[in-house]
Amino acid sequence: MHLFFTESSFEYIHPIFKNKIKTKSAIPFFVNNNGELVDLVNNYLLVKCEQEWKDKSNTIKTNTQHIQSFLNYIENNLLSIESVSFDVIESYLENLKDNKFKENTIKNKILSVKSFYYWLATYNFIKIDPFQNFSNNFINKKINSFSKNNQNKIFQINNIKNKIIKDLKTEDIPTPEEIKTLYKNLNNEYKLLFLCYISTGMRKNEVLQL
Repeated sequence: MHLFFTESSFEYIHPIFKNKIKTKSAIPFFVNNNGELVDLVNNYLLVKCEQEWKDKSNTIKTNTQHIQSFLNYIENNLLSIESVSFDVIESYLENLKDNKFKENTIKNKILSVKSFYYWLATYNFIKIDPFQNFSNNFINKKINSFSKNNQNKIFQINNIKNKIIKDLKTEDIPTPEEIKTLYKNLNNEYKLLFLCYISTGMRKNEVLQL
């Protein structure tokens, strides 16, 4: 997906209200790998730049780049803007994590795409907004489930076994120190299991089986 900016002001017909408007600044627009204008996203950028992002060059640049990142992702996966579903959004989020983007960057990228699809759905360019059941808490949950300080944390089960198992036949009640060691070695994904362990009084071998 190729990004360009208009060189000067021009007149256009508003995609929603159909009135003629003259732009006040350079406007970003996309051309796909077939050399075709990407009308849906270009209409969005045109309206946003003229009505909400005007005189905010950093906002225009940042949001446009975030959208470009998503467009490249769906184009590489042979998807169209209209065919994007919740599963695609979730897959894209996972892709951002895999590529080691910082937490705030991931949030901003997702929110930029969310704003784009909200606009498309509001003005009936698409029938269903893939973000309609999507919340900011979902983004946080996804990020925190697999990373800490923006780095993947490996769950070292053997280390934990070595620390909490002395002799399962005779030592089946963990000490406070063993509980602290277990908690220290868990990532966020396994904290729910830890809470289950504490609240139900599971034996150590039962936890290890889970």
